[in-house]
Amino acid sequence: MESLDEARNYIFEKNFEKASDIYLMLSKRQDLSENQKANALFLSALTDIEKMNKTNRAKKNLEKILAYFPDTEAAGDALFFLGSLEFEKGSKKKALLFLKKLTDKYPDHIRHKKALELLEKNKIPFKPDSLKIKVLLKKTKNALFSSSKPFFLNSKPAHIFSADAEVSQKGTIVINGNDTDKKTAVIESPDKPISFLNRSYKGKIEITVSDRMLMIINIIDLKSYLESVVPSEMPSSWPMEALKTQAVISRSYALYCFLKNKNNTFHLRSDVMSQVYKGENEVTKSSSRAVSETDSEMLAFRGEPVLAIFHSSSGGVTEDPYNLWEMHYPYLKSFKDRFSPLTAWKTEISFDEISKKLFFNKVKIRTVKIFKRNSQ
Repeated sequence: MESLDEARNYIFEKNFEKASDIYLMLSKRQDLSENQKANALFLSALTDIEKMNKTNRAKKNLEKILAYFPDTEAAGDALFFLGSLEFEKGSKKKALLFLKKLTDKYPDHIRHKKALELLEKNKIPFKPDSLKIKVLLKKTKNALFSSSKPFFLNSKPAHIFSADAEVSQKGTIVINGNDTDKKTAVIESPDKPISFLNRSYKGKIEITVSDRMLMIINIIDLKSYLESVVPSEMPSSWPMEALKTQAVISRSYALYCFLKNKNNTFHLRSDVMSQVYKGENEVTKSSSRAVSETDSEMLAFRGEPVLAIFHSSSGGVTEDPYNLWEMHYPYLKSFKDRFSPLTAWKTEISFDEISKKLFFNKVKIRTVKIFKRNSQ
């Protein structure tokens, strides 16, 4: 019966192929522990790398360790060497992902300190524009999506060009009459936008059931999101410097919302409750240029993106945030706006309309009194 000593002897004899084969056989022995089998598989991979330069075979065996023996010491070794192989290939980003997983999952591993050193040495600057964000498009009872390429549903080919979604009686998502038995589903059409309510959207569409309604959420990189937001919030015919300013403000606001809502179902809405986002329909060359030329630039306070709220008209003076949210923001103060084109305006609303909006007509408002005015 094969043993580690026998494999070592073949190493001394420089019969590396035979040694690697014995290590592989040991990794399949039923009488050995998980740690022993994982270690044997790692030794086989190590022999392939260091003695025979068979990196592809070694990589497959290192990945097997992660798949079948994730709780062993060898799993940490596998991550370290997978990272090393990616470095040799020039795939720095993949290499750092393996090392990051090692430092996160195996803090007591013998290679932990070395992995941290490599991560620090090869740190990739944070690029906010590549961040994936979730934008709520609509909350509805049913939704229809289409694309010029077949959809993938939950990462699997669905062989359909349109998807009609609704909620089943048991609260799960039904696509084209077929119950997914899930409360969340993701559809995507690689390299092609997805059409929804006469608008086109890049990225993925996440459908989530909430209160027996469908929440339609666009998962998209921040850059593509901004390329639509900028011309939706400011005429794309305006001067480039104005568009670039809008790009920085919208990016800062989006990042603030992302951090604030990172554990929620979505980060932003697609309407004026956040920023207006109309998908690919609004994208122009000038707005895209403004986003590219301000790549990842943002407004920050104490290292964090600011709440960069903005308006089309201040009415002559901005409000103090405390009067709205009872929170102080050092970088947001009330001030007189001499550039605002509209310094006075009025609107009229009936008591019936107020009653309907506040109480759904169950209570009728007869009069309104102003008890207090703020300093602005």
